[in-house]
Amino acid sequence: MFNNMKNKIREKTGSELPKFSLGQIQQKVGLGRHSRQGSETSLSSIAPEDDVRSIQQSPPPPSATAPPPTTATLLEDPPASPLGLKPVNNELVLADGKSLTPKDLTRLAKREDEWRSRLEKRDAEWTTKLERREAELTRLLEDKEREWRKQEQSLTEDLLRSTRELKDALKMAEECKRKMVQHQEDKDQLEGFQNQELSKIKHLLLQKEQENAENGSALKEATALVETLKQEVNRLRPFEEQISNFQDDIECLRHSSEKERWLLSSQLAQSEETVRHLRDRVAVLTCRSEAECVALGATLSSDERVQALLGERALLERRLEEAHVHLSDIKASWSGQISALETQVGRLSRQAGEEGVERRRAEQKIVELEAKLEEEQKEKQRLVAKLERTASERDNLAQELKNVAQDVAITKSENVDLSEKVIDAEKKCLEYLAENERLTQELMDEKLKSKESVSGSADHNNELLVEQLAQITRELESLKEKNEELEKAAQAIREERDGISLKTAQMSAELKIANQQLEVQQQEYNSLHLRLSEQLSKEAQEQEAHAEEYKKNENSFSHLEQELQATISDLQDQLGDKNKAQHLTRAVATLLKFSPEEERLLRDTLEWKMSWFGSRPRLPSSSS
Repeated sequence: MFNNMKNKIREKTGSELPKFSLGQIQQKVGLGRHSRQGSETSLSSIAPEDDVRSIQQSPPPPSATAPPPTTATLLEDPPASPLGLKPVNNELVLADGKSLTPKDLTRLAKREDEWRSRLEKRDAEWTTKLERREAELTRLLEDKEREWRKQEQSLTEDLLRSTRELKDALKMAEECKRKMVQHQEDKDQLEGFQNQELSKIKHLLLQKEQENAENGSALKEATALVETLKQEVNRLRPFEEQISNFQDDIECLRHSSEKERWLLSSQLAQSEETVRHLRDRVAVLTCRSEAECVALGATLSSDERVQALLGERALLERRLEEAHVHLSDIKASWSGQISALETQVGRLSRQAGEEGVERRRAEQKIVELEAKLEEEQKEKQRLVAKLERTASERDNLAQELKNVAQDVAITKSENVDLSEKVIDAEKKCLEYLAENERLTQELMDEKLKSKESVSGSADHNNELLVEQLAQITRELESLKEKNEELEKAAQAIREERDGISLKTAQMSAELKIANQQLEVQQQEYNSLHLRLSEQLSKEAQEQEAHAEEYKKNENSFSHLEQELQATISDLQDQLGDKNKAQHLTRAVATLLKFSPEEERLLRDTLEWKMSWFGSRPRLPSSSS
């Protein structure tokens, strides 16, 4: 099963799986969840305490990154140990003479077998999970493929059906086109025959009555053919609408097929992106596992870890001392600030003599503000005049808007009249068309009569009817031209009405903007007036306050000294033991850029030092 899984991974990734030695796997597992159990199987835990001391006092090995040898390799070919191990009579002898018995080596072998069984069990679990996941992915992929096949089949059927319909419609269109061409050819031929017959009748009517009879029969046949062709044309007219409907259906089907194709392509791109993301994740996890295995190639013993923690503790204590020094500097700066406040009290006493000069300045400033107030009064009058002028302009715009509304109403009434005229013209056009059909029918009747009587009166009547038909056609064309002119006039009136409506909307917007500007100017004037009045009252109050302060300098100075003393005492009270420790902790964490875990450890250590019966804080477990 495991070989099958490796073959599948090799097919997907295109590369072999990385091979790990048993020592590296033991290091990874021992430093993970079972770090304590792994530490029990180390050589230092099996050796006596004297051997451990000698190992601690000996210098570190030069190649710390080499993987640890297994028990089997120690039994078969024991290498030169960096701890001074020497094989003597199937026993490993340490540098100080202590030896490891085969029992200890057997115990290590048992530990190794136990870890190997655990690793095999874990490999089996991961193999089952991977196979289950592959089965789920395979099932999902098969479902997607079935859905895609169904959609492809339905689309293919729709495409074939639409293709058949289009072919049928194309055949019908070609047939209609052929018939129309044939009809046009027959019509042209008939017109040629008519012209030939008319010319023959004009030149040979008096000479050949027999030929005139033949021409009459030919004319009768041609008239019958024209009637049949007209019926055929009337029959073929509905097919034009069907052709347009077929074309619309073709466009709809093309649009739907394009939409489905884009949807399928987007789904395919999404699935490819998902596969690529999963491959990237697998590659990242593989690199991470390799990096962890490489990083965990060199293990530290528990004693070396304790030495590292003690070094970190010494570093933290040194940083704590530096924080104490920084706190003393802060206290010195506070004392300097207190002396600065005392000097400020003396400076305030000197400033009392300058209050008279400031009072005179304030009086001069009041004079300037009064002049500014007069200027603001003038500005107010100017704004009031501008407001009245804007109000008059608004009234004029309102009157002009009323006139425009009246013009719009008149234009609407004219538009209604023109619409009625257009409707009347269309009715007349329909009447003329009916008259044209009636005259055409009369012409056909006259042609039938002319076939029976082969005489010059028939030709004369024919010519009269042709002239009447031409005259009616000209009248119909003139009516169409008049109708087009009326439509153009109606369109011009509509455009003029739209322009008037647009102009009315623009004038309304301008009027609204003018009203808003008037409101804004009125608000600015009110706020300016209020600000000036407040500033004048504030200056008067400041002058009164300066006068009272000038009279009561001694009381204010004594009160200020009392407040300073109270502030100093409050600062000293606030710097209690607990607040001092908290400020110290924050200062140390800020200066040394501690993490939240290190700051919490420092705070717990300070609380343990300051308390009587507090518990000693636990050091965080090292992950390396």
